[in-house]
Amino acid sequence: FHIYGSGNEEEKIRTYIENNPNSNIIYHGRVPREELHEKLPGFHASVVPLTNRIYGALPSKIFELISFGVPVLYCGGGEGAEIIRDNKLGLTSDPGDFKKLEDNIQRLKNLSEKEFRKILLNCIDFTKDKLNFKLQLQKLDQGIQKVK
Repeated sequence: FHIYGSGNEEEKIRTYIENNPNSNIIYHGRVPREELHEKLPGFHASVVPLTNRIYGALPSKIFELISFGVPVLYCGGGEGAEIIRDNKLGLTSDPGDFKKLEDNIQRLKNLSEKEFRKILLNCIDFTKDKLNFKLQLQKLDQGIQKVK
């Protein structure tokens, strides 16, 4: 289990790993974005936590990860969870529900190759169809033309 980034729990993570050397957790800390982008396509999934819901906003990490074909284990509610669930881009759990997160990790781990590939394909298709800026502008233009 690889952890990238830094934040409020950094010291707790370091302490946990130090006290549990056989945990199979590797903490990388903050790494340059370019380096992370090189590594992302090799990941099986990524955990994206959102402890406090921010109405009208969702973590941009979701879009960044799926654009690299990385399924998301989303720990949060609201629109982020809906996007992941509705488009089958990964699995969701409520913030702080570590039992459900653990279940989701096991579920993802136990998927057949075909089921896992389907999630990867969903990520790629979502990126092409929904995160395509040119396509979004064309749809906006079509909508404006209908109003005229």
